[in-house]
Amino acid sequence: MYSMYFTLTSVCNQNCTCCPYTENDEIFPEMRREDVENAVRKASEDLRKKGKESAIAVVLSGGEPALYTELPMLIGNLQEMGAQVHLLSNGECFADAGFLGRMDESVDWSRLRVTTTLHSHEKEKHEAANRKKGSFDRTLSGLHNMDLRGAQIIVKHCITGTNYRDLCEFYRFVDLEFGKHVPLYLCGIDYIGIPEERVKREKIGLPEIRPALERMFDMVEENENHRPVYASHIPLCWADPYYWKYLTLNHPEQTYNASGKYGDVHWNAASDTGTEDDICPGCIVRHLCMGTYFSAFKVLEKTAFRPYSS
Repeated sequence: MYSMYFTLTSVCNQNCTCCPYTENDEIFPEMRREDVENAVRKASEDLRKKGKESAIAVVLSGGEPALYTELPMLIGNLQEMGAQVHLLSNGECFADAGFLGRMDESVDWSRLRVTTTLHSHEKEKHEAANRKKGSFDRTLSGLHNMDLRGAQIIVKHCITGTNYRDLCEFYRFVDLEFGKHVPLYLCGIDYIGIPEERVKREKIGLPEIRPALERMFDMVEENENHRPVYASHIPLCWADPYYWKYLTLNHPEQTYNASGKYGDVHWNAASDTGTEDDICPGCIVRHLCMGTYFSAFKVLEKTAFRPYSS
């Protein structure tokens, strides 16, 4: 699967504490819809010329991609080109009937994946994390609207130093709020751009994260007909090998073959995730480990990791 990632806009309707964008960052122009479509078309043609599988997965991100002016048309056109479209959205705009109507006109919901982050199962904590009053209810409404239309929604939960103790409660909330067909996706965080005072609150690694993760995975195990649960940007040393079945392992297809931002398309884009030469060189499972964001290694340092030795 050839993967492409486009940052359509830097504009957002939230202000998350763990976002790499800050209040001081410049607002860039939107990517041109034609540039995105042409890049996907070029990738497909190149794959066909090389005799390779021409399936392309396109991730659309931001900022908040639902604020992108031509999003419904872009998604519809990409779907007509045969691309698998995956939207990274906070879901708020999907609570709006007018926006949903525009999406209904252009998009095949059954072929759309949407990943939405919930920072907490508690309204006050979620809105403290994204600093947007009323967003919790709008995001839930948006998720349910997309689910009812047949989109594959995925609930994402970024594990931080301020929410890791509540993982079990968050899992219970997701079980009550969404059907079992909705996956729960846990993720480590990227510390790029986060101010130092927030980093001190949000950073999390060993020894704190392991017992919290494993308690939640035990809850999953107790539920015989549980929803899909998986985690990425979580190194293997952060969980007992028994729980590795829930962790994303190292696969080449996880890296992006191309990325686009503010009009520039970068082919064979380098991944911002992996293992670290100063911390992981002797680890006997390094070849299996996805690692985490490179920014996390710099913030957490060696004490947050425990490489497996022979």
